[in-house]
Amino acid sequence: MISNNKNQSSSIKKKRRKLIKSCLYCRTKKLKCDRKKPKCSSCISRNLTECLYLDKNKSVSNHSIVQIKEDLIPQQSVNTTASFNNTTSGSNSYLSSSNFNKKQNKQEEPNPDTLCTKSIGNSFPDTTTIMDINHKNPLYILECISAKKTRVMYYGPTSVRSILTNMCFTTFPPFFKVVKEFKRFRKSEKSKTNFTMMKELLSLDADRHGTVFQEIVEILPDFNTFRTCVEYYFDTLYYKFFPILHKKVVLQYLDAVLITDKEKNKILGFNHPDRRNYYPAAILLSLFSITHYSTDIPDILFKWFVYLEGCSTTKSLTFERAQFLLLEVTYRLYNGFTGGDLTHLEILVASLCKTSMSLGLYRNYTKFYPQETLDKIGGIEIVNNIWYWTLYYDILISFETGKGLIVGDKMCDDELLLKNEECSRNTILLKKYILLCRSILIDVLKPKGMPNLSQHMLKISDFLDENFLKLSNYMDEVKCNIVEPFDYLLIVPVLDKFLTFAYFQCYVFDNKSVQIENDIVRCSLILIGISACFINMCLKYEQNHIKPVVCEAKSNIVLGEGLKSIAGMRSKLLLFHLLRRCEHDRLDSYKMANVTDLHVQQEIDSFELATITCKTTKELSTRTIFNLFCSASEKLLKYEISTLQQLTTMHIHFTLTTFAFNIAKNDKKINILSDGAGYSEEAGQTIVDTNDNKVSPTLPFSHISNDTVFDEQFYQYFNCSETEFFDLLNSDLKGILPE
Repeated sequence: MISNNKNQSSSIKKKRRKLIKSCLYCRTKKLKCDRKKPKCSSCISRNLTECLYLDKNKSVSNHSIVQIKEDLIPQQSVNTTASFNNTTSGSNSYLSSSNFNKKQNKQEEPNPDTLCTKSIGNSFPDTTTIMDINHKNPLYILECISAKKTRVMYYGPTSVRSILTNMCFTTFPPFFKVVKEFKRFRKSEKSKTNFTMMKELLSLDADRHGTVFQEIVEILPDFNTFRTCVEYYFDTLYYKFFPILHKKVVLQYLDAVLITDKEKNKILGFNHPDRRNYYPAAILLSLFSITHYSTDIPDILFKWFVYLEGCSTTKSLTFERAQFLLLEVTYRLYNGFTGGDLTHLEILVASLCKTSMSLGLYRNYTKFYPQETLDKIGGIEIVNNIWYWTLYYDILISFETGKGLIVGDKMCDDELLLKNEECSRNTILLKKYILLCRSILIDVLKPKGMPNLSQHMLKISDFLDENFLKLSNYMDEVKCNIVEPFDYLLIVPVLDKFLTFAYFQCYVFDNKSVQIENDIVRCSLILIGISACFINMCLKYEQNHIKPVVCEAKSNIVLGEGLKSIAGMRSKLLLFHLLRRCEHDRLDSYKMANVTDLHVQQEIDSFELATITCKTTKELSTRTIFNLFCSASEKLLKYEISTLQQLTTMHIHFTLTTFAFNIAKNDKKINILSDGAGYSEEAGQTIVDTNDNKVSPTLPFSHISNDTVFDEQFYQYFNCSETEFFDLLNSDLKGILPE
């Protein structure tokens, strides 16, 4: 027996991988590493802030001196250790629940490598030393306050508003003017379409002609129409993506909650069993609103929903309340009621988190909830999904507002997500996403200490490589047919985080390496491409899926636009990065003199978008970045126009994307090259329109056909006089807004 055990142990040792002596950057980029410490030559030549190695315990060690701007924190030696996912990258196979469970059963405690990450307290020790533990997190130099009359809103470092305010507007004053002009158009559109976030407050001024329930009954259709709309919800992408309701239970509400006159096919009122539990009725009306109304919901429904959202008595603490709040968050997010930066969802998501926590969902609730109670809501799977999607929205809002998680790391036992249970592939991926993002946000948004951005970017890259197909499949109109649409809900927000951390590396830590810049460009283009493909997928689903005539809402289409709004906020930061490059190239005449059409085309052909990281570290010219951005934006614009034609309300998120593209492809200055048979989207080349070398009436310089001066002219476009600039801008914006 002893010899057998020795043989088994020796065989296991042989299978173990050797310690990787190269630094993690050289390993990822397939570069030859000289293994020097604290920094290897490759990291020094690329001006990287960190050079990470694996020690004997297969933990990441940082021997380098982290270079921080002097106005952030003093320079000091940082020696960090953290566990690192040591799985082989590049595996794109889908996961199954059986494989997931087998991996967990191999050991007594769940392996964090199996599910990407565990709780930050257990799997990823604090990445700071005693020397810098008392220093403020340098990312908090980006925090800002937005004050509007009596309203004040705080934004943390990961918020887009903080990034724009601190990194872009101070560097590029012309774009600050652009955004102010854009807001003027946005306000105009909101007034035309009655698209306002003031409805919650204005609902108090509405006239009353009876009780709330009497007014609701007056605006409802006949019972059969109402029932058809509720039943159709379970055929939409909403239910496919967010399975927080049990169809059988909801259909039982139709008989238990509604008071009807079956002979007249009329709804007369509502029953409220279980001591005034209004939430089953609210769930029915939410499902009806999602599928029936093509414009905004009636004011009386909105008023009742607002009351139920803010109800504070503990007698309202039911599972149905948590389900209702999830429906409301989802509806507002994907119908544009977010304020643009998701701040209008913050209080609602906080209420959702507090409700779920008050129900004990952050604990092992299977131990104290009787089976009868769980069956009443649809079973343990429904309750699990309520908790998972609560955590999903907590992560989303925490990141977009730059504030800490509401369900903190000390409150929630993340190991409960690792428990051995049978669940679908989508649920497994959702749990892995939650574990990964919670650990990242806890580190990045901590008030003191140095966040380990490089490690987080590596973890995100591994998460995408190991759990999804190549990202190029999610951007291709044909190949996207083989991917699971649910994947987009996880890929987009995790790419947002990767892109944000790349901007932090560049603008906060002054890492201007080629690799970081390529990460910014690549991730931005992937986000735009994925958004276009997902919108197209939703358009096809709406077109091909048979729906009842009474279900007028384009519920499937708005899902695509809602997800695009999340991706678009950060991918459009690439325009600011382009402006910085134009300023740099203008001062470097050598770069400007050696950028030809052929050179641009070669760079476009060699630039890969299959993954967010790539082996090549070749610097892209400003013209190439601009061409790639134009090509990606044009594909997105095609689907946005189709979407806009089918929706009766103006989703203001469309405007920014179209506006950004319109500046890039201004026909007064830039034309897209044609290959003779029409424009090739893959080529994406641009040149300056000669126009017989006439002077533009709106630009202070002549059109010259020499492509080597492209960067200078692009730079001058944003540095003309204020009057000329806004004349051009107003002309651009006229054609992109619907009548």
